[in-house]
Amino acid sequence: MRNTQDDAKLLLKSAEAHAVRHLDPTRALAHELHVVEHRNKELHRNMAEQERSHSLFYLLFDQAPVGYLALDSIGLIHEVNETFCRMMDQERSQLIGRSVAECITGIERGVFLARYRALFRTPAGQNLESFIRCARGSEFYAHLQGARISAPPTCWQVSHRSLLCWR
Repeated sequence: MRNTQDDAKLLLKSAEAHAVRHLDPTRALAHELHVVEHRNKELHRNMAEQERSHSLFYLLFDQAPVGYLALDSIGLIHEVNETFCRMMDQERSQLIGRSVAECITGIERGVFLARYRALFRTPAGQNLESFIRCARGSEFYAHLQGARISAPPTCWQVSHRSLLCWR
């Protein structure tokens, strides 16, 4: 089916090119304008579809039952979803810019800091267990499991409904 559509498009372009060569300059310009307007409409449709897709992805990210963080190479939080904010009992603005290590308690913080660079470079198959401290002082136990997604950032899944990602 795709080949037939592609063949039809090529045939149409060829016919249009032939017709344009045999038109007077004014008609040729009008035809080119029509083609550009058609392509512009198609571009706007594609952009609208991409925006809908992006909005859906963001909604899935932000409202996921799993917490997500996007971290940089030194462990600073750059993005966070609403679920993780609720888990931490903090606003998004209170988490962005902080070191994720500040959320990790006890000796696990030292372990995390010692292993972070290696985890950041090759997260696949890597695991780390830790207690995470919420703003109100309570803690929850988290199992972080490394994974890389198709584009940066790198991700860590935390079994207590949290996923740490970094770029």
